[in-house]
Amino acid sequence: MTQPASYQHLIATLDQLPGIGPQAAQRLTDWLLATPAVRQSLQQALAGAKTIIRCPTCRRYQLESDACGHCANLDRSDLVALAVDERSAQQIKDRGFPGVCWVSHGVLSPVNQQGPRELGLNALSDSLATWQCQQLWLFLPDSVEGRTTEMFINQLLSEAEVEVHSVFYSGNDVAIAMESMSAEEASWGD
Repeated sequence: MTQPASYQHLIATLDQLPGIGPQAAQRLTDWLLATPAVRQSLQQALAGAKTIIRCPTCRRYQLESDACGHCANLDRSDLVALAVDERSAQQIKDRGFPGVCWVSHGVLSPVNQQGPRELGLNALSDSLATWQCQQLWLFLPDSVEGRTTEMFINQLLSEAEVEVHSVFYSGNDVAIAMESMSAEEASWGD
């Protein structure tokens, strides 16, 4: 007997998540169906996620109905940090970065279909001009993709009057990379 189409669809959908293969998708499906409270909580969370959008200026997440709180509450708009994900952006702000964080939501990776358009890198220069940015700090993973992203951004901004600094980190912890910055670097050009 074949499984219901909705059961197969749930497995196929979970299989599309990063780091989840067909076997893990099957296990997650079985677990979700066996735990109604978690399934209901997940349904509510996904329904609520429909109202979350990316700010067109800083690309951070915000509610569709609200003005972007990240862009509105700036200590210094002349200072911008590029982070690859929302977690990194929050770590950067939590460590005292006084400017705005612009989030690319990834690094250049042709294998993962992540090009400049998907990362919003063409819009980056518009955002920097809006903020009258003088310094851009790139917080990127120390990988081929991270280094390629840095090279692309440097070429993209070669005509702009923006001073670009790069901080590379291993793993997922931007905070550790920030702690290893010199006092001069951590002063953010003050």
